Amino acid sequence: MIREAVSYPFKGDEWYVEGLIGGGLLLLYPIFIIIDLTIDPRSYSIIYLTTPALTIFVTGFYLRVARAAGADIDSRPKFNNGKELFIDGVKTLLIGVIFFLPSVSIWLGGAYFRIYVISGFGILLFLITSYVAPIALTNFAIEDQFSSGFDFKAIKNAGISKRYVKAFIPYSILVYTLGRFFPLIDVRLLIDPQLMLVVLAIINFYMYYIATYLIASGCGPQLTAVADS
Repeated sequence: MIREAVSYPFKGDEWYVEGLIGGGLLLLYPIFIIIDLTIDPRSYSIIYLTTPALTIFVTGFYLRVARAAGADIDSRPKFNNGKELFIDGVKTLLIGVIFFLPSVSIWLGGAYFRIYVISGFGILLFLITSYVAPIALTNFAIEDQFSSGFDFKAIKNAGISKRYVKAFIPYSILVYTLGRFFPLIDVRLLIDPQLMLVVLAIINFYMYYIATYLIASGCGPQLTAVADS
């Protein structure tokens, strides 16, 4: 499963096109770290408000990857139809917000009022949500229906499967360890910060590409089995 996930993004001809587009979109936000702060403050605010929106297209593309992996489609998804990518990206983010908002609110609320039992419960709920949310998003991708992201019967059946547990471990390493490491790199301290910023953006894109395929292929068979039953 891991070998398939690693090789999948590089299948076929012109596999690098997705990397250039996705890496380029991810690059637009952090690239302003090395821009001179003498830029007009109003323009700087506009930059920080608009560039994250462009990453929604990448989120929509990852949903296509999850759909292909979950439904066991061998062909690689394309980075086209921007309107569809944007809409799918918004829906994906919305499902993620609905899932994580309760745990984050309890966690931060408990911490703010220094009620650490409540804060600890929020952290536990956050960890549980981190485990089930990828299944919900994969089910949404496969069924292409927003409500499928909240089909808790299908989510439960996939979540208790050994295949998903095996996929979740390397997925967690990619997303919650390496995925948190790259943003901490201060490119200004590197020999060629502009080049390294580009390289890190492309690496980051493929890392989440692989992670998405891995987790979706881990729960996809169980989700499709529930849908067919």
